[in-house]
Amino acid sequence: MARSFRMNLTLEDDLHKALALEAERSRRSLADVIRDRLRSSVFGNNAESPARGIGELAQKLLSEGLTNEQVLAEVRQQFPDAATTMASVSWYRSDMRRRGLKVLTQVEAKRGQA
Repeated sequence: MARSFRMNLTLEDDLHKALALEAERSRRSLADVIRDRLRSSVFGNNAESPARGIGELAQKLLSEGLTNEQVLAEVRQQFPDAATTMASVSWYRSDMRRRGLKVLTQVEAKRGQA
């Protein structure tokens, strides 16, 4: 796994607004959008960065509208030794909504899969 570094940066208002709008539309965090834009600029690819951990994967899948069951199945497939439970996935969904991220409720996600 590649090393990660935490950094603080200052963005001009117009740049911040544009990136925040992209994050909102794609139902992703601002940090993920900035990270992917930077990766694309530096390495010249358009692919999103891979999930680096269980929480990041779960949040990415939840933001894509998957149900808790679908997220748990994918987490267990990619991280077979994980002790992740349905309660863990539910917590991620609740935490994302509490932080103001656009995430469907479990009921809305199930309706969308029907």
